[in-house]
Amino acid sequence: EQLLSLSESLVTLLGHDETKRYLVLFQNNRELRATGGFIGSFALVDIRNGRVSSIEIPGGGPYDLMGNLTEQVVAPQPLHLVNSKWQLQDANWWPDFPTSAQKVQWFYQHSGGASVDGVITLTPDIIEQMLDLTCPIEMPEYDTVVDSSNFYDITQAQAERKYDYSLVSNKFIADMTPRLLDKLFSVVAKSLLPVMQVVYDGLEQKDILLYFNDPFIQHEFSERGWTGELKATSGDYLEVVNTNIGGGKTDA
Repeated sequence: EQLLSLSESLVTLLGHDETKRYLVLFQNNRELRATGGFIGSFALVDIRNGRVSSIEIPGGGPYDLMGNLTEQVVAPQPLHLVNSKWQLQDANWWPDFPTSAQKVQWFYQHSGGASVDGVITLTPDIIEQMLDLTCPIEMPEYDTVVDSSNFYDITQAQAERKYDYSLVSNKFIADMTPRLLDKLFSVVAKSLLPVMQVVYDGLEQKDILLYFNDPFIQHEFSERGWTGELKATSGDYLEVVNTNIGGGKTDA
């Protein structure tokens, strides 16, 4: 029922009429930020006629863009503890996701990145659940096999090997993602439902957040509570926002 009600928007989002480009942020919820986690990695994904036609995952994640930023922006005061200059990896500062998504796009474009049609976020929980649907992924160049039980530990171990920049977790994710997609597509060919269930649960639990520049499509997904904006209310409310600054991956 959800898919049918969104069929027209989904056709547009999946590039039926023209290629769509999305910025996909991997938010590490072991290091909490206002929209779900620290932006440790990202992907630029092109979709045409329902297929991923291109995917780029920089090996250094957002840090690859630091030298390209054309504007010098002062960070929000609490972030001065780690960096007085505001940059992409800290752009998801507001708990209202559309506000943070717009700022992420601004930093990306002012760092030499392309314009995009929207921003999508994922936490490691989603990757682990997808790995539950596939058989383990062999990564011989890292001398390991990845499954849902060891995905986070392996990526974290890679991130800590800072003495060899080529082995940071972003490079590992960049190498693993195409193989994961191949296996997921083979699962989808047999049954779409398990994959859609993971996506649906992720949207409901806010492990996946969506923002689209098209106002009509944004409104459609907002009506279902999948776009992470703060709700307007006529009365008082309590809002608790936990943002980890300099605490490392301790929130698990």
